Formats: sequence, C-alpha cells, structure tokens
Amino acid sequence: MDTPRSLYQFLEAASDCAKDAIQSNASAVRRCAELDAFIEKSAAAPLQVPVAALLRLSARGMFCASINTALIGYRAAIFPTLRACLEAACYAQVIEQKPELGDVWAKRHRDQDARKRCRAEFSDAVKKTCKRFGKLMPESAGLITDMYDSMIDDDAHPNVRSIIPSIKMEETNTHFEVGLGLVLPSRVETSLFCCFEIGLFTSWLMTDLDKIDENFWIEAADLNKMKNEWEKEILGGRAS
Repeated sequence: MDTPRSLYQFLEAASDCAKDAIQSNASAVRRCAELDAFIEKSAAAPLQVPVAALLRLSARGMFCASINTALIGYRAAIFPTLRACLEAACYAQVIEQKPELGDVWAKRHRDQDARKRCRAEFSDAVKKTCKRFGKLMPESAGLITDMYDSMIDDDAHPNVRSIIPSIKMEETNTHFEVGLGLVLPSRVETSLFCCFEIGLFTSWLMTDLDKIDENFWIEAADLNKMKNEWEKEILGGRAS
C-alpha cells in the first residue's frame, strides 16, 4: 500500500516555512530569544521545593514549543501551549507557598481521589497567583487574568475565534473549496508577537511575589518596552 503523502507534504511545507521565517523575521525571532533568555534565567533560579522548580522548567519548555509552532504561522496552535506555560508558572507559585502540595501534584494519577484532590488544589492556581501578584503590581494583575481568559476564546479551545481566521476559500469552475490554512507565512510575525506578549506576562509570575526583586523588574521593564515598540511596528504596518 502506498504511503499517504498529505502529512509529509505538510511537514515539508512547515519545515520550509520555519527555516525561511527565522531569516525573514529575524528581528521578531531575536526579540523572542531575548525573552527566552530571561525566562530561562528565571526558571533556573533556586527554589525551596524541587517540584516547583520542575514546573518552572516546564513553563519555559512550553514557551519554546510555542515559538516553534509560531514559525509556521498557524496561530490557532500556539495558545494551548502558551496556556500550559502560564499554568505551569502558577502551579509553581502555589507549591512554593504550600510545599505539601508538591506531593499532591506528584501523586495526581495514583487514583481517583488523588486526581480529585489535585484538581481541587490547582484548578484556581492562575486566579490565586494573580491575586498575589496584584498586591505587588496592582495595575498589571488584571492583564494576566484577561489574557488567560482570552486564550480560551482565541485558540486554547475550538471556539469560533480560534477557527474562523484560518479559513481559506478557493473558487473553482463548479464550486467553492473551503479549508484551513495550516502553514501561513504571512502570519508568522503576529504569531511570534503573541508568544512574546503572553510569555512576557507569564515571566512576571516566575519571581518572588512577596517582595520586589529590582534587577528582575528592571529587565522585565526593558522587555515590556520592547513589546510596546514591536506592537507599534505591527499596527503601523497594518495602517500603511
């Protein structure tokens, strides 16, 4: 039996798009690399609870995976991993606050009772972490909760806003062909920007939320300035 070719064609197109994007979107990729270095450094900071440290490493891994997906321009696919990135950072904060929850997290799959308890302890991890963050940075905490909610609408779940933008339609002599664009070079930069913005907000939750780390927040402010400048560039390009 002949091997079906569709998947291989997609993989080849995706690989070519990603390779080209690293060159054609060099500035965008460089900005993401600077943020990744910041996240990597934050993830490597020593923590009292090993499980919390592991979750921070996972958050960084999810950020990198999102960047990799963004390089093919399929925006709908980046949000599940970005959401997992944010949740991992928040789980780490919850466990740092209550070290005994590290054991609850580690034993989640032991049985149904363990699963239920883990869900009960971590289902509102983002909300709890943002509440703590709000005491440190009142004006910014709302940005993160709004972003988390919007990720569900935008693509973390198969909602209208996640699917409709990727629809493409072609007219033939007899009918219209409707499909989804999975490799979209024209959307690479905006996809990378989404990764940067959400990754930046997530990085704010990868530090001590009980006291100000001046060096951390100086670097975070520089990255936020970079984000704002990048956003102006994108909006300016659309206007022209």
